[in-house]
Amino acid sequence: MASLVGDLDAADTARIAAEARRVASGRSWALLLCDIGRIGSLTSEARRTAVDGFRSVPIRGIAFFGGSRNSRSQSTLMANAMSLLNSRRDESPIRFFLTESEARVWLVQRRDELRRGAR
Repeated sequence: MASLVGDLDAADTARIAAEARRVASGRSWALLLCDIGRIGSLTSEARRTAVDGFRSVPIRGIAFFGGSRNSRSQSTLMANAMSLLNSRRDESPIRFFLTESEARVWLVQRRDELRRGAR
């Protein structure tokens, strides 16, 4: 899970993407859980770096929780940009939840869908 706190710059998003690549290494897909309850602003360079950094991560779903309308908008922009570069973007839903527990319930359901589809 990534907890995003404060304003994010390109170095921050590069570190987050590197960790996502490390965790997803050798896997056919990954699901992301992001706490955006304390996120600040994202610079345009941070968004570009995130898009480039996540290019090779096989994301099949992102669950965001918490956050203001502004943080949800910024997160949507970044996630959609990342999704556009994904050849399987139709299989990479983005969802927003009020609480972490709601987000985790959806991620379990999504994981189960992906496992059933792999059989």
